[in-house]
Amino acid sequence: MQTDSLIGQQFNAFQVEAKIGQGGMATVYRAHQASVNRSIALKVIALDSAQGRRDEFRERFAQEARVIASLEHIHILPIYDYGIVNDQFAYIAMRLLRGGTLADVLRDTVPLDRAADLLIQMARGLSYAHSKGVLHRDLKPSN
Repeated sequence: MQTDSLIGQQFNAFQVEAKIGQGGMATVYRAHQASVNRSIALKVIALDSAQGRRDEFRERFAQEARVIASLEHIHILPIYDYGIVNDQFAYIAMRLLRGGTLADVLRDTVPLDRAADLLIQMARGLSYAHSKGVLHRDLKPSN
C-alpha cells in the first residue's frame, strides 16, 4: 500500500483523510471539516517554492477561486474555501460527491436515457458557467 505524506495533515480547517483522485496538476483528497462535521473534497496543487511566494500567482489563484465560488448552479460544485499553505500547496475545498466520476460510470454500459440525462446536466452547468464568462479548460470524464 502506497502512503501519501499529506494524509493526516491539516489544511486550515480541513484534515486530510484519503486520496481519491490524481490529475496532471492536482491531487484530490477526501478531508474532514470538524467545525461543521462534514467531509469535503480537497483539491491540492503542489507548488514550487518560488511559485508559492509569488504575489502574481497568489492573486491569480485567489481570483480564479473567487470567480468559481461565485457560480451558483445545481450542476456546479460549490467551493467552501481556498488558500495557500506554507507556500507549498494551493488548495480548493469543495463539496464531496460520492459515487465516483463520470469515467467510473462509463466503465459499464450506460442506457441511452441515462447518458442523455448526464449530458444535459453537464451542458446546463457549462452553459451557466459560460454565461458568467467562465470556461472549463479541462473537461473530461475523470473531472
